[in-house]
Amino acid sequence: MIRSAFADQLGLESKPVKIVITKVGGVEEELDTKLYKVPLYAGSRKMIQTIQAVGIPQISEEPARVDVNHMSKVLGIPEEKIHRKAGPVDVLIRINYPRFHVGETKVKDGLVAGKSPLGWVIFGSNSDDALPEAKQVLHVRLAEPIDLTDFWKTESMGVSVSPCTCEAAKMSTEERAELKLIEDSCELQENKWIMKYPWKRDPSCLPDNYVQVLKKLESTERRLMKQPDHASSYDMQIKEMEEMKFSRKLTEQEKKEWKGPVHYVAHHAVLRPEKKSTPIRIVFNSSASFKGHTLNDYWFKGPDLLNNLFGVVLRFRENTVVVCGDITKMYHMVAIPPVDQHVHRFLWRNF
Repeated sequence: MIRSAFADQLGLESKPVKIVITKVGGVEEELDTKLYKVPLYAGSRKMIQTIQAVGIPQISEEPARVDVNHMSKVLGIPEEKIHRKAGPVDVLIRINYPRFHVGETKVKDGLVAGKSPLGWVIFGSNSDDALPEAKQVLHVRLAEPIDLTDFWKTESMGVSVSPCTCEAAKMSTEERAELKLIEDSCELQENKWIMKYPWKRDPSCLPDNYVQVLKKLESTERRLMKQPDHASSYDMQIKEMEEMKFSRKLTEQEKKEWKGPVHYVAHHAVLRPEKKSTPIRIVFNSSASFKGHTLNDYWFKGPDLLNNLFGVVLRFRENTVVVCGDITKMYHMVAIPPVDQHVHRFLWRNF
């Protein structure tokens, strides 16, 4: 990765790309940026190679300060050989980059140093120190263009010379049993479906993960407060859930009287800069692990009930007019009974 402003300042050759950044806590953000060609030099004259780097606005959130004197003493490397002392990170190269396999290596007191073509590379931490809170740990991937190969194959069914080899969707015995369990748990009350969780494990085994989810809430709050419009949009969506009776505030009395299992679902923001009306979306994460337990692992998944694409294409061609419908906030429209609500608690405190 390379800091976009730094790359533009150098006048590097580039092409436009779209990337998806996954931050700590599963926060995802789509970003239109550039893929740069970055020439790397040892010292000021000898060019080692040219690498490709994705441009992002910021790599390090705060100027990183490094105790060079401590590293020099621990590893026995002259201080003048350790060039980085402070300042924002401009370029980040993965440690397993093929050309950067190190030669000489030194390991001591939680620090690892390796000699690379760019000089000494040092990573790790002093074993006596507590690790600082991660500010921006990122996973960046290029957003690949949509592959329509299968779609065009489907479009050509019945008109191409190759025979159709489609098989009817078949459910296994296990999937049929899971589907029956899910269908039997559905109950229509007035204009809303209520559905119990299809438990495959005893929910009383779920641990109370309040402490973990509170920390994630604090992290989400800090990120949102840096951009007031995002914070306002997030808070408004939580309030809307309460107004539309998708959620409700738990009373102190209910908390004291409830003797069943308790589990909290963390939530985070997914940024959608291209959406002017809702630049941010709330995602509830039921796949987070706590003490080896994940809420998703306690449920039967059931079979894949998506419509077969071939059938959709055929029906689309049967008549003259196509009608498309959508259910507003569909997932919130399905209610869960009180016994399951306590393992789907979430935290919010309006900043």
